[in-house]
Amino acid sequence: MVSQGEIDAFVELGYCAVREAFSPEVARRCRRAVWKHIEQQGITEEDPSTWSRAPKGRLGLAEIFRDSDLGAPWSECWSPRLREAIDQVCGAGKWEPNGCGWWVVTFPEDNAEPWGVRGNWHVDGHGYRHLAQSREVGLVLLMLFSDVGPNGGGTALAPNSHRVVAEKLLRAGADGLAGPALSAATRAAVDLDNPVEARGRAGDVFLLHPFLLHARSKNLSGHVVRFLCHPVLALREPLRLFPRPADPTPVERVALDVLDHLPPPHVLPSPPPPGGDSPRLPPRDNTIAAVMGFDAFARQRSGNLRARKKRKSRRPSRPSSEKR
Repeated sequence: MVSQGEIDAFVELGYCAVREAFSPEVARRCRRAVWKHIEQQGITEEDPSTWSRAPKGRLGLAEIFRDSDLGAPWSECWSPRLREAIDQVCGAGKWEPNGCGWWVVTFPEDNAEPWGVRGNWHVDGHGYRHLAQSREVGLVLLMLFSDVGPNGGGTALAPNSHRVVAEKLLRAGADGLAGPALSAATRAAVDLDNPVEARGRAGDVFLLHPFLLHARSKNLSGHVVRFLCHPVLALREPLRLFPRPADPTPVERVALDVLDHLPPPHVLPSPPPPGGDSPRLPPRDNTIAAVMGFDAFARQRSGNLRARKKRKSRRPSRPSSEKR
């Protein structure tokens, strides 16, 4: 659960934090499980000399660990406290549950002063054609599985950038904007010189508005490997913008506030179709996605999904008396 002040900050700045969303012990157990995956690449927790094998100082793992597949400790990450906070910003019963996935493990860097952005500023959902009311990316979570202190590789956030994204999508109307092009256009329109680092303790979770620009940053901690996953939550229905609802959620309030102050020309008054209807990006957008590193994530995720389906197809069906 988050306070009204934190909800107001979510609307105004584009993010808020749920402190102690799950326990440090749960974070430690999850971290140990992820290390086992990393060790397959010859990188071990016990030998820091192997950390330099991580390309560009980081590893991206597209695995999604779900409580339905694995149970504890993953189920304990989605605590009642975290679920209630998500209900507060998205609306109770209006979001699709997800697992703990899309991991970015950032290793300490030497001689990389000063702290700053290491990745590319972007909004999530590079594979979609975004509309102002798209449901595919309804909320972005930053789940901390290690402590992140100052200059410790916390995700860089661009406060207020979500309002610029909202305006661009509202002006785009039914045509929408492809994810990589939307990120590129927003980067050119906002001040990115004073990012906020998402810091906290293992077990903290940041809730990001789906329109907020964010980026990977340098880990200058010297000795702490930063473990983070950032699952995206889809909404069950598109955002309610046309007509204006009487009880908008905090996620919806951002676009509605921007719409109230948007000078002509306005968007189409009738609701466009749901987002996510352009799975294939134009060649230029594919190039942008490759530069940002998202193509590697997509390939890895596709391979994981194929392997998962193959494993399920091999499972013998249980007798009806055993099914629940």
